[in-house]
Amino acid sequence: MEDQTPLIIVIIAIAVLWTAGKLLSRLSRGLTAVTPPASVAQGRIFADGLHLADMSNVLVKELQDTISRQNDIDLVYFLARYRPNLVELEQFIAELRSRYYKSLGKPSHLATEAEKIAAINGIPLHGAPACIDINALNKAELRSLVETNLKTRKLINADFMERFGGKGFMDNFQVYTQLVNQQPVTIHARTDHQFRRQLETFIKTGIAQQGRKIPLQERLEVLSFNQLKDMARDLKITSEFADKSAATGALAQMPGSAIHLSMIYEPDDIFYIKAEAADAKSIEDEWYMLHGYARLLIESLKNSFVTFDDSAE
Repeated sequence: MEDQTPLIIVIIAIAVLWTAGKLLSRLSRGLTAVTPPASVAQGRIFADGLHLADMSNVLVKELQDTISRQNDIDLVYFLARYRPNLVELEQFIAELRSRYYKSLGKPSHLATEAEKIAAINGIPLHGAPACIDINALNKAELRSLVETNLKTRKLINADFMERFGGKGFMDNFQVYTQLVNQQPVTIHARTDHQFRRQLETFIKTGIAQQGRKIPLQERLEVLSFNQLKDMARDLKITSEFADKSAATGALAQMPGSAIHLSMIYEPDDIFYIKAEAADAKSIEDEWYMLHGYARLLIESLKNSFVTFDDSAE
């Protein structure tokens, strides 16, 4: 019997260790189930209950300064260029977007305008960050925020803004779309023309050409068909032209055409505007969203900032 004692002790030890292992395993599973990892806001504190992610100290201060000045155009330009990630605000807008489309009950392109208006009027607005006054926006501005995403819709980018003159890009773009209808156009604009300033901007950014830098055939497009036929008679051209394009093509080959044109219009008052590939409706929708976003920040945050030093930590 004494010879079996060590074997019994080993068996008991194994049983104790096995039981202890099972208990520890259950305890571990229980702790995992009841203690999920805490959600931590990303980025630096920007205002009460609002964090700003992935932005340098210099840009943080520039954003706060721009909001404090309450200059919506400067702020729109900043938003379009840098697309700041205001974490809790973006999360709130994403939740509003979910509520809106749930209320709409169908893809946006299948819904009528009346259905969209009803959906945006009906969504609850609770849950905004403490510093954000969502009621500062009217329903049209609110709808623009939920239908057009600041982070993913980027038709208005740095290149677009520079091509249309920097901070005044939207006014310039609207003039451009008024003058150009998906086809290049030649126009006469004296120094007192209402759009002369925009045309000179387009020269600087490469969208337009001016005066003798314009190929002669395109320059001749500034004349009416009757003026072109008169010029052809003066130059002893007897051919009949079927249309304006045929007339400019023929006259562009005649040495005297440039001189005759300069007698009618000062060369530097002639502008040729190129046709840029641009979805004007989508760009205008994005502009409206950026303007609404800017107004929301100005109305909500003008007195809610932490200090610049705190935000830059």
